Amino acid sequence: MIQHCDVYINILCAEEDKLNISEWLRNYFNEDNHLCINDNPLTYLEIYDENNGLIVLDLEVDVTPLIEKDSHFCSKFVTFENYLKKRDFVDWVRKFLPASFDVDIEIDDDSNIPTEEKLMKEYEEESESYLYND
Repeated sequence: MIQHCDVYINILCAEEDKLNISEWLRNYFNEDNHLCINDNPLTYLEIYDENNGLIVLDLEVDVTPLIEKDSHFCSKFVTFENYLKKRDFVDWVRKFLPASFDVDIEIDDDSNIPTEEKLMKEYEEESESYLYND
């Protein structure tokens, strides 16, 4: 079970600060040890800064969430740990971006970050598929 995330992180800033922030980001991500989020390596990263007051981090990451199963009273209860949420991406950028940069950070609506509910549904469908294919 993989959580594949395609994320567009919008960094909104003053136009006069955009060049400095964009340059700082490019230097930061030139170091391989910065190409991960929560110990999950990025599989793709591009920085776009063509628009006024907007820098976009276009990235992809694959996460293998830990699956916890608990069966009490003959019922199966499954939860996921380590999966990423929108908030994790915003917090990640806030951690490494210097506080001196006056920016707003948001996740673009075109992003695809599967929720725990979607992962749960995929897991159940996969599990059913294995049962029928044995």
